[in-house]
Amino acid sequence: MLHVIMGPPAAGKSTFVREHAQHGDIIVDLDHLANVLAGKPMGNHEHTGDVLAVAKAARQAAIDTALTREVTVWLIHTNPSGKQRAEYTKHGAEFHTIDPGKKTVMARCKQERPYGSAIAAAKWYDERKAKPKKNARERGYTHHAHDVPRKRLLLAMRDGEPCWWCGLPMHKDKRRNWDGQALAADHSNAHGARNGEQPDRLLHSRCNSQRQDGRYDARRPALTGKHPSESLAPQAGAQALRRGEQDGDAAAFVWK
Repeated sequence: MLHVIMGPPAAGKSTFVREHAQHGDIIVDLDHLANVLAGKPMGNHEHTGDVLAVAKAARQAAIDTALTREVTVWLIHTNPSGKQRAEYTKHGAEFHTIDPGKKTVMARCKQERPYGSAIAAAKWYDERKAKPKKNARERGYTHHAHDVPRKRLLLAMRDGEPCWWCGLPMHKDKRRNWDGQALAADHSNAHGARNGEQPDRLLHSRCNSQRQDGRYDARRPALTGKHPSESLAPQAGAQALRRGEQDGDAAAFVWK
């Protein structure tokens, strides 16, 4: 599954990925690649033209390789071109636009980012104004396919019944849910949406995001006893040992 995270500089794209990516997922972030290539700290957002050129080539190579594997990919791409969007769509990409609002973004750029970030953010908003908004059907979201079934499920739900994913109670009042968000419609068949099926149950919004394509169903918090805010990953030491046994003498490089 490919997730493309879009939005202006300082919108919170990296934060969104950190909150939703699971152990074993691939995260492709141009800023991080550029900082690794230049030996800069991860919080740096200023890159030379040469570093950016090499980082973009590395990003494309990472995307091309990741898409050949059975893995969830989180790609941070501020403003992909029409050609790039079409290519991502061919791979079944799900697009997420992170935008807390121009006022918030511009304030963050001025306080936390180099001067060029504010210019890039202003350009992002200008281009967004110029483009006609897609309707719900063009975005792959329709009232009949999603909103109507969700309302039906909410009406039938007994307030406080447990979430299949985490086991914690679900409430119609989002303020009472563990993630503070409204309940989300989910397909018990992980590929139901792709197959045109209607959602058949409700989950907490964060639980729905954590489930992704169903690959973590066997490690869901309702089975492990973990709180859904905790990582789904198994113990790092045991996994590293298994990986070492499998790889033999292969060298491991860890980017920090």
